[in-house]
Amino acid sequence: MKPHIGVSALIIALSLWPAVQAGEVRQQPSIEGTVLLIELLERERDLAEQRPRGGMTQAQVESAFGAPQTRHRPVGEPPIARWVYEDFIVYFEYDRVIRAVSRRQ
Repeated sequence: MKPHIGVSALIIALSLWPAVQAGEVRQQPSIEGTVLLIELLERERDLAEQRPRGGMTQAQVESAFGAPQTRHRPVGEPPIARWVYEDFIVYFEYDRVIRAVSRRQ
């Protein structure tokens, strides 16, 4: 877990503690289709392990994950390229990964 996420969760938990001790916090009924932030963060962390890491070269990404569905040409300065895979998109600066993000389903 990234440090800033852990700190935020701790601050929220500590701010709710007096209400919990006083019995003022009641469990709300579950709303179907609702995704808790913590569940989303955990899922994203798990998915991050299945995507290229920052600093990998294009050759390493292609070797590890296969050929992308689409290769977008580099644009701008420094040149930023984008490779689209089924579950994620990889952004390169020159030939190094700067970011890999999940695709919306």
